[in-house]
Amino acid sequence: MTSYRFCRSDDVPLLVDAYNCCSRSEASAAELTVADFKILIRELDLWTSSCMVAHTGASPIAVLLAA
Repeated sequence: MTSYRFCRSDDVPLLVDAYNCCSRSEASAAELTVADFKILIRELDLWTSSCMVAHTGASPIAVLLAA
């Protein structure tokens, strides 16, 4: 069953894991780290409460980073 959740500020590691799992186009591309993500969201004025992760079981299948 697919489920989704809107994230909170303590869900940054979840967002990073979901992004790395779902959004990287090449396996050789560098993974996003929590520190890098925190820098990027500050630059974009992005709130984690505006982000969502979809799961099937324990595996993320989609991530939405929105402003």
